[in-house]
Amino acid sequence: MQEEFRTVTANTSTKAGGSSSNTIEGDDSFFYDEVDVVNCYCNAQLDIVINKGSASEVRKLTYTDSPCYNFMVGYAVSRILVSGSVSSIGLINLIIENVVKAIVQKFEKHSTLTKESANVMFKVFITLFINTAFILWFVNHDLIGSINTDTGNNLINAWSWILRGQFVGFTRGWYVKIGSSLTYTMLLDAFIPHFMPIMKAMLKYITGRFKFSGMYIQRDLNEMYEYPEFEFEIRLAYVLNTIAFTSVYYAFVIAIISVVIDNYFVGGSSDVIEIL
Repeated sequence: MQEEFRTVTANTSTKAGGSSSNTIEGDDSFFYDEVDVVNCYCNAQLDIVINKGSASEVRKLTYTDSPCYNFMVGYAVSRILVSGSVSSIGLINLIIENVVKAIVQKFEKHSTLTKESANVMFKVFITLFINTAFILWFVNHDLIGSINTDTGNNLINAWSWILRGQFVGFTRGWYVKIGSSLTYTMLLDAFIPHFMPIMKAMLKYITGRFKFSGMYIQRDLNEMYEYPEFEFEIRLAYVLNTIAFTSVYYAFVIAIISVVIDNYFVGGSSDVIEIL
């Protein structure tokens, strides 16, 4: 592998002639930087060993004397950061649903439980959709570039830090960075909303299974074995968020459709467990 790599870099450095420019005067040829060549080579090698399913070959790429060591470190860090950012969206959604529910129940003072549940459902749905589908797109979208706004405008310049993102439209880079993150978000959305209810149910079961003292009347015994209430309005908000998310992005990211199907299968099975 190293002999093959040296041949590649030797050829590129000879052509470039040590110049910092990527072109030669009078020649239309374009020469890539050495770092780009290394990344391209290592990315191809990583694809090959992954397709082979060989863990030992992957480890060889991570050796400190391997030309792909820095590439593998950067690749691992990028995967961790993407997974962490996507997971944080799901965790924030859990916080949002509890905060919104507490605000509606404590401060809005609805006359009936039906109105209260409807407001909880609607407000949780709106906040979930903004956090899941809108913020990631908006932060990375170059609004100034997409509408050809005059950058000499003082008001635009004052807000350029939030209006000028990385991508204009749905480019190849958008799919690599944003599209993949949105797909991961939908995949995790099949599991994260059910994490807390299932954990509460398991805690109830363990408590009821091993606690025998302090039970004086039948009501105490019933409450000990009674599972947490199924929050229909919260679950409906998540379902509406999935529908709205899919309606917005399915034309651009086809993979989301298969992920959403899995989402409903896992979610439906979890709902049955929580209800029963």
